[in-house]
Amino acid sequence: MCKIQNDGSLKCKGRNHLDQYDNSRTARPAAVDVFGITNAETISQAHNKVSVIKSDGSYQHRGNNDGMSTRTSPVTGVSNPIQVGQGNNFVAYLMSDGTVRTRGANYNGQLGDGTTTNETSGSVQVSGITTAAKIAVGQYHACALLTNGQVWCWGNNAQGDLGDGTTTNRNSPVQASLPSNTAVDIFVGGRTS
Repeated sequence: MCKIQNDGSLKCKGRNHLDQYDNSRTARPAAVDVFGITNAETISQAHNKVSVIKSDGSYQHRGNNDGMSTRTSPVTGVSNPIQVGQGNNFVAYLMSDGTVRTRGANYNGQLGDGTTTNETSGSVQVSGITTAAKIAVGQYHACALLTNGQVWCWGNNAQGDLGDGTTTNRNSPVQASLPSNTAVDIFVGGRTS
């Protein structure tokens, strides 16, 4: 559990086995200061990682990266993201221009760049997404809500996660089959959307 305090600091508690909150690798039943910052704007936490975007537009990550460099900040090609989402060994960044950039493991196409090649030295742009208003990231897939109300998803689709009516993994975004193109919000769980 994490919370941004009124003074802009970030306090978290709970499981800390992969240094999500500090370098002790011990559970934190009481809230501890994370990052040592005083200008946190937004946070996201998932799959043993925590990310924070600060009021100056910079960002930081802590926690598990399994060699995929998903905690590294800043990331090449990513400056001043407006949203960060953590998946299992990958991370997605919503940029202010409506594009989405990704980094990390890509076994299921979760980076959305049309390949299944891992990216650990920089970032890649998700193919065809230029008007995203929000992103949501699951365990091995991600979705973007576009400004026109459409939802596009990419990555693992073994349980029909992407909503395109198939169970075929997609390494490029596909439009989710919704009753209309008027979505106003999106949420993604581990393997659901």
